[in-house]
Amino acid sequence: MLSFLRRASLVAGVALVAVGCQSTGGKGSGGGPETRPAGETKPKASGSRSVAELRAATHDSDFSVRFSAVEELGPRASSSEEAAQALVEALADPAPLVRRFAAGGLARVQSVSSPMILALSRLLRDPEVDPRESAARTLAALAPRAPADSVPGLASALAAAASDPDESVKTRVVEALGALGAAGARAVPAVRPALERALTDSSEQVRGAAAAAIGQLGTGVLWSVTLLTKALADPVHDVRKQAVVALEKMGPDAAPATKALARQLHGKEIYLRVFAADALAAIGPGARAALPDLKALKARGWKDLENSPESEATQLPEAVARAIKNIEAKETKKGTKKP
Repeated sequence: MLSFLRRASLVAGVALVAVGCQSTGGKGSGGGPETRPAGETKPKASGSRSVAELRAATHDSDFSVRFSAVEELGPRASSSEEAAQALVEALADPAPLVRRFAAGGLARVQSVSSPMILALSRLLRDPEVDPRESAARTLAALAPRAPADSVPGLASALAAAASDPDESVKTRVVEALGALGAAGARAVPAVRPALERALTDSSEQVRGAAAAAIGQLGTGVLWSVTLLTKALADPVHDVRKQAVVALEKMGPDAAPATKALARQLHGKEIYLRVFAADALAAIGPGARAALPDLKALKARGWKDLENSPESEATQLPEAVARAIKNIEAKETKKGTKKP
């Protein structure tokens, strides 16, 4: 009797395992081919598929198959032209999540092609936010390596996308305009008004990105100092910081912004006073209009710096002295040395 019960229990256990296999698509605990329907083979482990297999999988009718393929293709795109091309094709996938990851996977590509830039530019008009944001972020990474013949089209697409209603998309687009550099701004007149509008955006994140982007254009465009001077009037000190840092890098060419920089010497943020003094020092003799502010600051003393938690507090006296020295330095003629 006991032997009979043990056999019945064993049969019931096998039956339960069989039902479990059917409910999971034929996968048993061991995953062996004997638990699968006839003709079904065990899928390859992640990372073991070839690029050609992954590329084919991106056209599968099953969303999860396409998404998994795009995820695997991303890390390979930097070293495989075929993987990069497969991701470009996936930018047209019907699923927003696939389009988003396909765009993100292209960010590390070293050999950038014009068709790739064009496909990503089209994604800036995607109806969903995530693919647009991912495309803009990737374009910011690829812009410095964009082929020359793709620059005008990319600059036009970015200038148009700078009016995107989403803050994160708009921020990334503005960053991409900066990464594209002066070549894009010179090729497409619409870039200037796009950046100018971004400087007055309701989002301080967008305004800060715009100031940084204009700084990246540098003296490669004639209007960069003009727009950065406007940014120095922003109510948020972090936006003003971006403008000050950009102007310092421009050196003597930033002279038209002297008075606006001098006003930063009187702000409550000590670090920004230091940055402004450094910018004026970089401008040199062309910043003569700032001397009254610098000397008044020095004459007033540094009592307001005592017990300041800002690490830059100890740097301000030296920064102001250096600015005064550089501005008062006599300009030397070419071919001569200072005595």
